[in-house]
Amino acid sequence: MLRLGLTGGYVSRTFDWDKLTFGDLIDPRYGFVYPTTEERPPSSKKFFDCGIGVAAYMKNFYLNGAIDHLNEPDESFIKKSKGSNLPKKFLFNAGLHIPIGDSAKLISINPDVVYLKQRDFNMTITTVTVRLKYALIGVGAKTNSGFIFSVGAEGEYFRFCYSYDTEHSLLANATGVSHEFSFAIKIANIFPKKGSWTAINLEAI
Repeated sequence: MLRLGLTGGYVSRTFDWDKLTFGDLIDPRYGFVYPTTEERPPSSKKFFDCGIGVAAYMKNFYLNGAIDHLNEPDESFIKKSKGSNLPKKFLFNAGLHIPIGDSAKLISINPDVVYLKQRDFNMTITTVTVRLKYALIGVGAKTNSGFIFSVGAEGEYFRFCYSYDTEHSLLANATGVSHEFSFAIKIANIFPKKGSWTAINLEAI
């Protein structure tokens, strides 16, 4: 099975110029008393963003790839300059579903690897999830960064998961840890005779 996906979004960002502070506003004795000589830029920025992805999978194997920010939109509020464009983000994902013994539908192991690259940044996330009937237990690691632990439950029509993400890089003091909850419901396709399903994912982080 091979599927192609396209994404598109319209982004609107704003900021309040009057809440910014500059050095020329400050008087050594009286504080912020002078008007700034900085040129006031537009207070909003709007742009279109798009991406493309492809997914290939068989019964027990899947392979995915995606490119976000395909058009590299300009994010700058002031003026377009070198480095102000949102760089493309590349994602590669592959994994296996390994059934165990005669209880293939109840017990399985799912090794998974995700590779991300954006400009000079890259990261590899490797996880292994074990399914015991309806329970899901997973552990993973990020390249020179931290670990991921997850627990959840999965039935025929739903999937719930909680993950705990630690950080051990130089960002640890600034970012700490993160918690992610995800919930998915499988709803019958409008073409039930084809036996396919459409998943609606509701996620909160």
